[in-house]
Formats: sequence, C-alpha cells, structure tokens
Amino acid sequence: MNRVALVSIAGAFALVSAAADGKITTGRVAVSKDGVKPPQ
Repeated sequence: MNRVALVSIAGAFALVSAAADGKITTGRVAVSKDGVKPPQ
C-alpha cells in the first residue's frame, strides 16, 4: 500500500469484519486518487 495516498482529505472505502474480541480487520482499502473517489 502506498501510505503517501492516505491524507486527511482522501476518501476511503473498506469492508471490515469485527471479531468477538472487538478487533476489526480488512483485506483491502480503496483510497481516492486524482479526485476520483472509490465506489461505495
């Protein structure tokens, strides 16, 4: 993952799952680039 793309104004989309102990995990994260937001 390119962490430079994660800025405070970036749109992001992720499908997450929560475990019984409260931890959340995801397999992938889609982040906006060049003004194009990820599909939701």
